[in-house]
Order: sequence, then structure tokens, then C-alpha cells
Amino acid sequence: MELLTHCPQCKARLDVPAGELTVTCDACRHTLTVKIPPVGAALDRCAVCGEQRLYRQKDLHRNRGLAVVVGTALLSLALLPFSPVAAYAVLFLLALVDLALYRRLPEVILCYRCKTQHRHCGVQTQVEPFDLLTAEVIDNQLREQEEKDLLAGS
Repeated sequence: MELLTHCPQCKARLDVPAGELTVTCDACRHTLTVKIPPVGAALDRCAVCGEQRLYRQKDLHRNRGLAVVVGTALLSLALLPFSPVAAYAVLFLLALVDLALYRRLPEVILCYRCKTQHRHCGVQTQVEPFDLLTAEVIDNQLREQEEKDLLAGS
């Protein structure tokens, strides 16, 4: 399993290769210990923060996907005055490419709390897709904790 996370101290991106149990941040030298489950065991909590609420999504770079959609939409709009059939064909072709990618792309498991990406975990059917309510609850808990920490520190 490979992890992609952020340093809790300086928020720098950290790549944790497969098999590593500790990683040191290059920016601030903070050492982060990860708890990777044994091979073949189901991932039931985040390897970085221990949070049990995880979600799964397709492993697609969002910015690249958005760029393809915007580019296709612009191409379709440019073709529309000349040939409506060609404009709709471009959109249909994008839908077919999207379907093919959806079926072929692997899934990545993410932590709601620290946003760590757990890659190459195998099929994790017990991990549900993203749930907005769960994300909002955890974000509110984190905000409240930060406010308490600020008040306690002053």
C-alpha cells in the first residue's frame, strides 16, 4: 500500500512508499509514523491518523479530468454553428471515453479527517463512496477542536 498525505506540521505533501512505516518531511524534518495493516487484511482505519471513517473514489486527477471536460465542451460549442451533428458527436465520444475510464480506473481510499490517500489496497467493498454529511460532520468537529485549542492557548 502506498500513501499520499500531508505533514501535520507544515502541510507539505508526503509520499509514503509501500512498506515504509515512518517518513520524514523534507520541509520541516517532522517524522510521521504510519500504521499499515498486514497484507491481505481489510483497511478499517486511516494509516496516518487512525480515523475509522473512510471513503473510496476513482483514482483520477481532478484537474486533468476537468481540463478534458472543459476542452471538449469548448470544441463542441465551436462546432455547433457549423455542424450540430458533429458537436453532439464530440459530446457522445466524451461520454464513451468517460465510461471506459470509469470501468478501468482503480479506486483509491481516502480519509475524511486528514485526506490521506491509500493506494493499491485491493478491492475494499466495505468502504463506502463519499458521503457529504459525514464530511461536514468531521469538518465541523475539526473546526470546533481548532477553536478550543486557540482558546486554551491564549
